[in-house]
Amino acid sequence: MKADIGREVNWFRDGKDAGQLLCGLGLVVYTEILGRIMRWNDDRPNFYSGREQRDGERSEELYLHFNAFFDKLSDQHAAWRRKWEREHPKTDVYESLRSGLVHEYAPKVNSEFRMAGAFPIGLGEEGDLLIFEVEAYFDAFSAAADALLSRLASDSRSSLPPTRYRLDQTV
Repeated sequence: MKADIGREVNWFRDGKDAGQLLCGLGLVVYTEILGRIMRWNDDRPNFYSGREQRDGERSEELYLHFNAFFDKLSDQHAAWRRKWEREHPKTDVYESLRSGLVHEYAPKVNSEFRMAGAFPIGLGEEGDLLIFEVEAYFDAFSAAADALLSRLASDSRSSLPPTRYRLDQTV
């Protein structure tokens, strides 16, 4: 995760072209993935929503995974997310960024992706435009990812959550 996006950030720092939208996509997906791993290890009783899917499997609320790790990036990230969501009651950061980028390769709100800029946490607004700045977000993401890895590596009870699809199941 860090090596792929870090390479793009380093290319940018070296004055080369870099893929800010692709990096943004990677970062929001990785935010959800690390949130899933973190919640499995820290909050297993609440990992599943309790609702059952069609096949009888318990479902996961993916936005909870995203929000959990996003909020671990820093206190400023958590505060920014809560404020942004209060100001945009028809959507949330997960739906606007992660779902929009994954399913449509476009956020679901007016936005601009930059490699760097003026927002210390890598997120901000200019008028009605949501700004995602890869470099600052990546730095916070990397620090939080390293902290999670270190913590999980030192706990012999740590594990990865089960895969979402069984191998014998057609997806």
